[in-house]
Amino acid sequence: MIALYLLLAMLVFSVAQRVRIKKRVYDHGFPEQAKPSPLSEAIVELVSLAGGIYLSLLLLVSFLQIELPGRLNIFGLQTDPLAFSALVLAILQPFFIRARVFLKKGGS
Repeated sequence: MIALYLLLAMLVFSVAQRVRIKKRVYDHGFPEQAKPSPLSEAIVELVSLAGGIYLSLLLLVSFLQIELPGRLNIFGLQTDPLAFSALVLAILQPFFIRARVFLKKGGS
């Protein structure tokens, strides 16, 4: 019962804090969060795309019961082969899109 009251009190406190933050932003014009830059958005997109590819590869390898080495030694770094493959595919993805657009336009 005490835990329920504590949870309710934390909920009320959290909402009150959020209202104060919103009010301060509107009254004083101080942003609480930094505006995203193109670089930060690109990094977030790269990491999220690599994560999605990694999960897809992991499901595919698991479904097909493919045996992979536990670790790869790439440039002196020990890494998971699926994670490395996902990162490489995510890095190459914009170049694939650019090549497809180039070929679709007829190479001009």
